[in-house]
Amino acid sequence: MIPSFHNIHSQFRWNGQKHAVDSLLTLANEYLLIDNEYRQSIGVFIKDWFDESPTITLNTSGSTGIPKAITIAKKSMVASAMATGDFFRLQPGMTALLCLPAYYIGGKMMLVRAWLLGLELTEINPNQDPLSASEAVFDFCAMTPHQLSNSLKNLSQIKTLLVGGAPVSETLCKKIKASTARVYETYGMTETVSHIAVRLLNGQANNNFFQTLPNVILSEDSRGCLVVHASQISTAPIVTNDLVRLHSPTSFEWLGRVDRVVNSGGIKLIPEQIERALASLFTQRFFVAGLPDPQYGQKLVLVVEGNSAEQSITSLKQESSLPTIQLPKEVFVVAKFLETPSGKINRLAVLESLC
Repeated sequence: MIPSFHNIHSQFRWNGQKHAVDSLLTLANEYLLIDNEYRQSIGVFIKDWFDESPTITLNTSGSTGIPKAITIAKKSMVASAMATGDFFRLQPGMTALLCLPAYYIGGKMMLVRAWLLGLELTEINPNQDPLSASEAVFDFCAMTPHQLSNSLKNLSQIKTLLVGGAPVSETLCKKIKASTARVYETYGMTETVSHIAVRLLNGQANNNFFQTLPNVILSEDSRGCLVVHASQISTAPIVTNDLVRLHSPTSFEWLGRVDRVVNSGGIKLIPEQIERALASLFTQRFFVAGLPDPQYGQKLVLVVEGNSAEQSITSLKQESSLPTIQLPKEVFVVAKFLETPSGKINRLAVLESLC
């Protein structure tokens, strides 16, 4: 039976202290008075969660378009938390680390899971290296790929780690192969109430396939994009803009975003696949995308962050395994990438600055 969103598990602890609803609301009021945006966002979420409304307003991150506010049923977030608990076998009294901001769904869901599942939650201000300030070992944690990249030396402090918010590069996957932590890349978005599928990145993993959480069934639409059927989260199917290769109703391989596909002379190029092939050649951030071209309609370009590009078109031809048609036709260097509010590369804004 799915618990009420007002339920607090008797074994829930926050920074070592036991809390019920009343004391959480008191803590929320204290956090709202602190000059710290991270804690203020937690305070706002606590008060929103424990009011009488059955719904809550969430903000999308803006990674694939303009950030927007959407309304989600709290019971959907409860169902998501319980599905994560079932999949990862989270038990009351297990320890968890909150190192994501509570502005967005990832941080909010860590709080909901802790409240409902009875986790002992430790909260820190989000930073690039969240494990550096503590030697404690945590059963469960969620991070961004950037946080993971900076936490490699201390990764043994985490038993199960979820990584989301952006794709995990092949270079980073290689660096965690030997880790004792079980590291899962997540697939999801605000509309799906956090992740609905995960893939294990290390151990004896098939790194290409995402596996759904309980009670989630998948299909494809006419574009080849993923459609999510999860009645406990949404009464209607959730149609995404993610191109996938479906292997079963519960597993898939993510290819890229349909709204990023580059049509160059009638040939469709998927930027994310090309980026994965080029990842080992770069130490700085980069992406590929399409710009208008009078001859081909669009041309594929490479955009690199920094003062200079480490690679030229000639070196890409020599060092990558990409066929000629998938090679960028031009390289642009941008001193500093524009970012979304959640810290992701704002590709649209960067491209607009080049035109």
